[in-house]
Order: sequence, then C-alpha cells, then structure tokens
Amino acid sequence: MRFSASGLKKYQDCPLQFKFSHILRIPEPPGASPAAAKGSSIHSVIENLDLTQPTQEQVARLFEQYWTPEQFESVTQSEQDKTSACDLIETYLAWQNANHNTKIGSEKEFCFTFAGREMHGYIDRIEQAPSGEYVVIDFKSGSSKSSGITKKSIPENIQLNLYAMAIRALYGKLPERASLFYLKDNKLIDYLPTDESITAFSQSLEQMIGKILSGEFPAQPDYQRCGWCPYVDLCESRELEAVGDFTSSCL
Repeated sequence: MRFSASGLKKYQDCPLQFKFSHILRIPEPPGASPAAAKGSSIHSVIENLDLTQPTQEQVARLFEQYWTPEQFESVTQSEQDKTSACDLIETYLAWQNANHNTKIGSEKEFCFTFAGREMHGYIDRIEQAPSGEYVVIDFKSGSSKSSGITKKSIPENIQLNLYAMAIRALYGKLPERASLFYLKDNKLIDYLPTDESITAFSQSLEQMIGKILSGEFPAQPDYQRCGWCPYVDLCESRELEAVGDFTSSCL
C-alpha cells in the first residue's frame, strides 16, 4: 500500500470512507462534480500556460482544450463556471507577473519512503527564490473560508507537510515556504516548515499509518460530510437525519 495526501486526508476525516475507497476499492459514481471539473481545468490551464508571453488567446485556447462541459448540469452552468474560471486565471497571471521566483517544476511527481511505506503525489508548482531556497505552491480554485484552514492550523496540514518532505527528498533540504494559494480570494496561506514541525508531523503520520495497517476504520459521521459522501448508502453510522434536517432548513 502506498499513501497520498488526499488518501491520508480522507482517513483523517473519516476512516470508514477511506476503507470503502482504498481497502475495499468500491468504485465511486462516475464523473466529477462541477466544482472538481472546474478545478481540474484551472490546474491544467495553469500547468500549460506559456509564462513568457501569456495571451488571452492562449488562455481561451487552453480552456477549450481542457474544459469538460459534460460534467456540468447545463450549458448555462458550464458557461458561467468557465467565465469565473477565466477570472481566476487572471488572478493567477497578476500574481505571476509580480512573482520574482523562478518556476522549476509543475505538476512534479514525487515518491519517497516513510515508515516503510511509499508516499506518492504531485506538487502543483515548485519555485526557487533568488536566495536559492525552494518554495512550494498548491493552487486552490475554491475559497479559503470554506476550507477551514487557518495560519494557526496549517502546520498540521497533511498536504503541505508531505510536500515539504518530498522537497527534502528531491533536493536535500526543506522548502523555505509551502503555500496554499486560494485564487478565488487571491489569498496565500503560508506554512514555514522547520525540522521541529516536520518531526511533529512525522510522529502523527506514523500513528495514522499504524492505525490503517492495524485495520482501525471507525466511522466519523458529520452531517455535511455525510451529505457529500459517495458511500453514504453503505454506512450504518451515517447522519442521514441530520442531512435531512439541514436540507429542509435550507428549502
């Protein structure tokens, strides 16, 4: 078994959902959600933009190439989301124009061993600062407000800690900074990894892997998470009543 940031985050949120997905390998319903489809297209456009002379024509061409209108409920929703996605790319380009770092990697694959297990994933962007230090950027198309991530909680973030460990494995030292860039808010939430913070994260990560390998998969029902879970019909602990109450209150 190898682990990724998304899989470990799934275990952190609900070990039983992790079991359904990664142990029993029960397929999720086909097709990405509109939000996921939009985010995937934005990532593809950013990855393939010519940063030397990006033009509106190039952005439009890339969106035509990577946009998946069949993932949206209607043509109207597809066009509205494409327009907002273009706005996010404008935010990205403005940030890029003011950025003095050099991009040295995009969608960089990594693989390293931790506690006898393989850690695997892809880093959206790796930069090198004029000082020679490394910087990691992960782009988010949603809002930072809905993520629940704060400057206080980010040192415990699974994704950025794994990325920091990957940079150390690739280049021999931790990055100076690892950031989540919320394009919708034009906001960066920075994590400054240190040997001490990585050691603390490594201890919690080793405990989490130990629980997975020992078969600890308790349900952690939550009315919002259960409402979006693809395995909700298989779960005896699901909070369907809470989901129903929440839905009714919104009608």
